[in-house]
Amino acid sequence: MSEEFERFLARLTEDLQYTQIGVQNFTSSELYICDPMDQSKAPISTPITPGAYPLYVVRKDWTYHSEVEPSPHNARFEVWFDDTEPAEWKQLIPEGDYAFSAEFGSMAFLDKRLMDCLTPINEKGELFDEYLSHQLYGEDNKPRNDTEVKIDENYQFFVVYSGAGNGMYPAFAGHDESGKLLRISVDFEL
Repeated sequence: MSEEFERFLARLTEDLQYTQIGVQNFTSSELYICDPMDQSKAPISTPITPGAYPLYVVRKDWTYHSEVEPSPHNARFEVWFDDTEPAEWKQLIPEGDYAFSAEFGSMAFLDKRLMDCLTPINEKGELFDEYLSHQLYGEDNKPRNDTEVKIDENYQFFVVYSGAGNGMYPAFAGHDESGKLLRISVDFEL
């Protein structure tokens, strides 16, 4: 068992604030966990059942670099395929890496259809300037904690900022006793 996995299991019992941020439609069984600006990753090895599923941020009071008092920060980002509490968790290991990259401090769950939509926009250098910057940042130029990004009426997804900024973050799959996938959780390791 990895150190990341042991820490994740220990944090499952902490007093955290679960907030549903929306429902995302996944049209394929291929799921990508990535920063939306970094689409060079392969899908996770665990297939999902296409459908519309709720997304949650799990917040924890934490003190970040220059903050004086603890304030809510995103500790995890989760997609729930079922409301049942997982009986077991398994760490998801991305192809060629040990964790999932939040290169710009943000994380998204994307399916194949969304990846196919975003990749050419990003290759042209338009993804951030045309779509992300004005939706992800407030008027004070600070990132919003969780935002629905709309490319158009057919393509939308949610972006969550990690509680600790840029980095590599582990992800875990929660299953029931029969092995059915119930949740995927990205742990921002707060």
